[in-house]
Amino acid sequence: MIRRFLVTIGTLALVALVVIVATGGFVLEIGAIRLTARGVRNPLIMAGASWALLALLGRAAMARTTTQVAPFLDRHATAIAVVIAAACAGTGYGFNTFAAHSTDPSGYVSTSKMLLDGNLVRVEPLVKTFDWYGGGWNFSPLGHRPGVAAGEIVPTYPMGLPVVMALTRSAFGDFGEYAAVPLLGAALVLGSFLLGCRLHSRIGGLVAAALVATSPVQLFHVVQPMSDVPAAAWLVLALAAALGDRWPSAVVAGMCLGMAAATRPNLAPLALAVAACAAGWPRRSWRQPRVTRVALLGLGLVPVLGPLMAINLSLYGSATSTGYGGLDQYFASANILPNVGDYLERIVRGELPALWLSAAAIAILVLRRRARPADANGSGLRPSALVAAAIGALTLAVYLPYGIFPDWAYLRFLLPALAVAFVFVGSLAAEAAARLPEGARGVVLVVGMAVVCTANVVVATTQQVFNLRFYESRYRTVGHYLKETLPPNPVVITFQESGSIHYYTGAPISRWDYMPQDLEDHVSAFRQRGLHPIIVVEDWERPNLRARFPKSALAALDWTPRADIGETTHVWILDPADRQASMPPVTDRFK
Repeated sequence: MIRRFLVTIGTLALVALVVIVATGGFVLEIGAIRLTARGVRNPLIMAGASWALLALLGRAAMARTTTQVAPFLDRHATAIAVVIAAACAGTGYGFNTFAAHSTDPSGYVSTSKMLLDGNLVRVEPLVKTFDWYGGGWNFSPLGHRPGVAAGEIVPTYPMGLPVVMALTRSAFGDFGEYAAVPLLGAALVLGSFLLGCRLHSRIGGLVAAALVATSPVQLFHVVQPMSDVPAAAWLVLALAAALGDRWPSAVVAGMCLGMAAATRPNLAPLALAVAACAAGWPRRSWRQPRVTRVALLGLGLVPVLGPLMAINLSLYGSATSTGYGGLDQYFASANILPNVGDYLERIVRGELPALWLSAAAIAILVLRRRARPADANGSGLRPSALVAAAIGALTLAVYLPYGIFPDWAYLRFLLPALAVAFVFVGSLAAEAAARLPEGARGVVLVVGMAVVCTANVVVATTQQVFNLRFYESRYRTVGHYLKETLPPNPVVITFQESGSIHYYTGAPISRWDYMPQDLEDHVSAFRQRGLHPIIVVEDWERPNLRARFPKSALAALDWTPRADIGETTHVWILDPADRQASMPPVTDRFK
């Protein structure tokens, strides 16, 4: 017991030392307990003292004790994975934006509210009142589009994530919709662990779970109401279930695959890999496929894709249509080469710790290629390598021709492939650990993963993951401000804020980016019909607004706004009527 205690303290002290060196220190609060670690002296002393006392007890005793670390991790891998998944969900909810912000989040949150209200079609009378070129597009907030009939406004985004949000809102009440993505983040972590177990070993699955939970791009999107983490979670769960042996797992795989397609329809080609896994690949020969399991997988698709196709028929006029429009709007062969370079740069920039872990594991495998013990419980690298290669190839086939996006955060498109790639990295790490001296395996694995995971969190911090809640809060503030201050019969002229304003206020939206006439003409037309126009514009939009209406005096926005909201990005709320007033109102200032 003394030896185990010393190994535990020594290992944890090394982990704390790694975290402090990488981050500069941390504060851990658990209820009334507050632990602060800022300097390296204390953990260095604790680690040195623990290992020195172990050495005094004898090298044989020290070796016997350290050899128990790896078996301990293996025995308790499931419990550790659950803790990691819970930490991922806690991070997603604790640092959540809690805002229907920008385009995608406002679209998903708004659609979930429409589902709870029981009506996905909103009739906008202004479409018929103002017979302008563009029709319903003039009055469709971001995340929405014109429906089948004139005057109908319908959601753009698929129903997969909004359905889950509606369920969590029903279960948890206000702000419950923001729990959907963190919960599915936990499911992604557990799914990666299960997939790693089935393709290699429990240690491999545990490493995969830790890599997924701390991946910077996963952390960036688990704190937002977006579909990237949910789509990856459903796909990984589908793969893990498809590799099961019993017939219910094949049905579950079909249902998870259906949810992946309902969340991200363009991931449908990845069904080829899931179906292959259900048929027995990569362990069974293609000459002996498990046809029954493939049929059961198809059966599992029906209860998910059936209602989805019915909704698509109602909203878009075709069971196979989506709110995104035609494929030619987004996909082009000219995008492939630029995207190859962009995605490579983003992977190196965002997932460098995992790359270093892969390199270190490969180096150990090469240097100690003859040292693998006969009783190692891994199943070799081939299964995880093949599945990762298949998912990676299919994902790239989908997204390389897709549009070119400049930001690092668009690595999110590859998150399903990255999660499966981390399973392969976990297999590499487990194989490498098995070739180390028996007494060093567990300690090296724990300390090594502490290094990698801490480095991941540092990268996420530099990408402002944990500050998104402050940056995106302006949408919520603008929405609540307008809900309390909008005049009677308002119409809000805006673009970037359109989705969130409509969600928070329910006021009709007029998109200035679709206005076919000059800004003054639209404002005048609204006033003639008894409407009170309000302009909402973010500071970076002002040059674009001016460029669209170069002859418009209103587009200059040269009068005092009613409110100036935000700190990093400023949002101006302006009443065109104030421009003619002799005494402009005092501006409300918010952060």
